[in-house]
Amino acid sequence: MNERGREINRLAQSSESVSATPNLCLHAKVYTLGEKYGVDDLKELALHKFHAEAQHHWQSDDFLHAIREVYTSTIDEDRALRDVVVEAIDAHLELLDQPKCQESIKDLRLCFDLLMYSRRRRPVLRPVPDLLGKI
Repeated sequence: MNERGREINRLAQSSESVSATPNLCLHAKVYTLGEKYGVDDLKELALHKFHAEAQHHWQSDDFLHAIREVYTSTIDEDRALRDVVVEAIDAHLELLDQPKCQESIKDLRLCFDLLMYSRRRRPVLRPVPDLLGKI
């Protein structure tokens, strides 16, 4: 690992405490900048901070704004931030009772991601025939 990578890791480890003010949107934007400019260490640091704050600030308006930021600024194949969002909502299903959260789910691919996450967590009891294979 180069000097910059070591510094990023040091910053990530030294910033274990979560800010009293949520910065989820900021971390999502920094992650996007890391992707745009190919700075993987920056993406990793932003992801680490986003994950830590999502665990503590899932009930904040900033989390709901961050949902939209994550789903509009990352490509479908980049699952890191999206998985954090899905896991936070799955852990706090009461978010689904909030109209603001419902709007985010309606407008974004988040609904599909939540359903698939839920399905992967439950075992398949019996195989389902491929209904579309016969068309």
